[in-house]
Amino acid sequence: MGMLNLIQSLEKFGMNSEGCKRMQLLCEILGNPQNDLKFIHVGGTNGKGSTCHMLASILQKQGYKVGVYISPALYKFNERITINDNQISDEDLDKYYPLFNDALKHFVNHPLGYPTEFEVVTALAFLYFKEQKVDYVVLEVGLGGRFDATNVVTPILSIITNIDLDHTQILGDTVEQIAFEKAGIIKEGIPLCLGLMDGKAQNVITDVAKGKKAPVYLAEEVQFQLINDTEEGQVVEFEGEVFTLSLLGKHQLNNLKIVLKAIQILKDMDIPIYSDSVKEGLRNAKWPGRFEIILFEGKKIILDVAHNPNSMEALKNNLLNYFPKDSITMVLGIFKDKDISSMLSHLKLLDIKLYLTKPIGDRGMEVTELEKIVNKMDLEIIGKNDDLLMAFSEALKATDKVMCVCGSFNTVGPIRNYLIERSFGI
Repeated sequence: MGMLNLIQSLEKFGMNSEGCKRMQLLCEILGNPQNDLKFIHVGGTNGKGSTCHMLASILQKQGYKVGVYISPALYKFNERITINDNQISDEDLDKYYPLFNDALKHFVNHPLGYPTEFEVVTALAFLYFKEQKVDYVVLEVGLGGRFDATNVVTPILSIITNIDLDHTQILGDTVEQIAFEKAGIIKEGIPLCLGLMDGKAQNVITDVAKGKKAPVYLAEEVQFQLINDTEEGQVVEFEGEVFTLSLLGKHQLNNLKIVLKAIQILKDMDIPIYSDSVKEGLRNAKWPGRFEIILFEGKKIILDVAHNPNSMEALKNNLLNYFPKDSITMVLGIFKDKDISSMLSHLKLLDIKLYLTKPIGDRGMEVTELEKIVNKMDLEIIGKNDDLLMAFSEALKATDKVMCVCGSFNTVGPIRNYLIERSFGI
């Protein structure tokens, strides 16, 4: 059995206080690799991944060796653990199999329970980053914050991007409850960079920070002017200099404010980061599946993992902004545990024709069930197919110029892989 097989044999999640203790014990058994690393810990509902990739790209252009840990993977497990944009290799993964196989024996019949997939992958990332001697790790929170497996670290900077209603069955059904869970990553005396969010959520987070004597820096204080916005990038003027952000969408400008504020905080810690590195980093930042445009068979395919109301609203705004005159064919597949009606409500202003499908995996909503909800929303359905790639192929034939694939990582990921293989032969 290889490391990936071992990981996939484990329960995926188990987020509670016992899980935190279990994660701490697993790290102890492995020699506490997290204690030798400098982390930037990024939590929040939306924008975590974009923020992580922008920050990592800037630090990398400055000449640092930067580890990035994200979840979930879009199309391949290895993308969850990268150093300077290079994914952990299968060979490197398998080197850790004997070590983890032995470590997990400590948990057989243990009162804390057996480690989950996320806990093992997180510990693996810590070990890999330590052994590869990275300068900084940009660490994305998995779910929530307070009981997340990543929360065993003491970072040099914490970031909370925003708060929205997602994973309500686990985190709570109000923004205040979710904000409290996300605020769990705040550490005693460690600075916190706070993104743009609901006032109630911000009050909860700042109260937690005050109790932990963690200085709070607000991204909303960053002011810049948007000069140009096209499919090639967004151009802004900030403090007399011009920066081009390769990531598209107005919501990315909020993430950009977080990144620029975070860079200021890091510079105040005497970490050298020069303006040219910021420019190059923002221009080169890439984040697959986030309003990503791929040309395929003469048509523009927009890939967006929007999977909750907030991210679906951002997708709607981007489609209206970049393709205001186009009729759009949309391949839609959503997990059954999502607030689907709220997500679909954002599609009403668009000129779209829906092709319904089912995301890969057990959490995917059956097409017949999704169809019932869509019909209540008075949206046009032009086709449906439980087979994801068949749905894409059929929808492509019905597409004039622009198609959008969205609703879930498990919808976008396999289709992106299909497109990349056929476009670039990889």
